[in-house]
Amino acid sequence: MRTDTFGVSVLFPTTRNGREWYSQFHVGPSRTIIFGPSGVYDPELIFRGHGVYTINNGILTVCGPCPRIYVRASTLNHVDVPKTTPTWKNVEVTFYSNTIDPGRNPVPYAGVEAVVRTDHYPDTDLCNTRGIGGKWNFDGRCQFEKETVHLNDSSGNKQVNTVYPFMNSGPMPLNTWIGYKYIVRSLNNDTECCAEMYMDTTNGENGGSWIKVNEFIDYNGWSSDVPSCCEIHRGRVLDANYTVYLRTDGVIKQLYKWFSIREIDPLN
Repeated sequence: MRTDTFGVSVLFPTTRNGREWYSQFHVGPSRTIIFGPSGVYDPELIFRGHGVYTINNGILTVCGPCPRIYVRASTLNHVDVPKTTPTWKNVEVTFYSNTIDPGRNPVPYAGVEAVVRTDHYPDTDLCNTRGIGGKWNFDGRCQFEKETVHLNDSSGNKQVNTVYPFMNSGPMPLNTWIGYKYIVRSLNNDTECCAEMYMDTTNGENGGSWIKVNEFIDYNGWSSDVPSCCEIHRGRVLDANYTVYLRTDGVIKQLYKWFSIREIDPLN
């Protein structure tokens, strides 16, 4: 059984000469960041949105109305990034999260979400804020979400394939470490994209017992509505982009550990 730096099972091996990133929550002193790069210990980790982020003894603690945790090789805006800047495409994203307090009245669409093939840097660059995400909602829904443009009214988003993977089809358990894997791989010469969601409820014991809970094939022609200015993205499988990020909304206290991203092979 292959395991990563944190001792967590690897479902698909890193592609030859592929890029790997591992969070450094266990390195350096305790520190709190409100916005921006996390510092010298983990220069590709960037905090955006609106939140407070505290790193201490291997754990990232998050709170705020809309925390966003970016992994990105440049702090420059999309139009300024050198063409040599690495991007993410076919990836296995792994992390463990423990929701202590989702808020008195949890945001209906809130939970734990990983988004890939995206940028959001800056949000005002509407057509480059596209992405495809895997969501584990606090209310128990597990679904995929595709964003082709970042609009305030959410008309650029579409959700699909809702399942209920938690015990008795109930809400996400609180005060519990849950492992999440989000795997996205191209197939059929980039005309389709396979997105898979896995979950581990053993807190990583012996690498974790990873169960697939959802799968979706994103294909050319399936898309959310987009304005005419972003017509180029309509119906397309999303290309590589600079950012992978984790998001949540309205949380009082949420913990993360063992966060990693690895480049893997496409399906064909």
